[in-house]
Amino acid sequence: AAATSKERAARLTVGLPRVTSGAGQDQARAAVEAARAQVVAAHSRLAQARAQVQMALANADQARAQIAAAQAEATRTAADARRYRALYDENGVSRQQRDYAVTAAQAAAAELEAARKRAAAAEAQVAESRAAAQATADALRQAEAQLAEAQGRLAAAQTVSRQVAIRRAQAESAHAEIQQAEAG
Repeated sequence: AAATSKERAARLTVGLPRVTSGAGQDQARAAVEAARAQVVAAHSRLAQARAQVQMALANADQARAQIAAAQAEATRTAADARRYRALYDENGVSRQQRDYAVTAAQAAAAELEAARKRAAAAEAQVAESRAAAQATADALRQAEAQLAEAQGRLAAAQTVSRQVAIRRAQAESAHAEIQQAEAG
């Protein structure tokens, strides 16, 4: 009688957990695969964000170089304009030549200002791309945490499956005891 109740109890504790543990493992495996895919995608987005930072840095370097070139041209044309004004005052050059030199100096000064603005915009782009890369790195860390969590849920589901196997073995053992008692 004790063996019969032991078998009955063991069989009752095997049926439902066996069904739910199988479904739980399937769900947990699917969650792990989805989380892995998110991590892979996040790594890809981070690599792209880092490449954009490098491109922005290169653009900023180029913009700074353009400032230096524009500064040199502005300095040269300003000196030319001063010389042509002095020569014009002494009747050494025509008014047209003087005006041309003054206009060239004004154009060079305007180009220098434009180069400075382009450099400021390039620096802003560097800051923006760095912030985007940081946000992408944060998203990667979150995806990795979600993967670890999903792996933990899978491990727990697998533990339940092992417990079901142990209970099944106990039920079979109790059944064998009953058969042995009935035979004996």
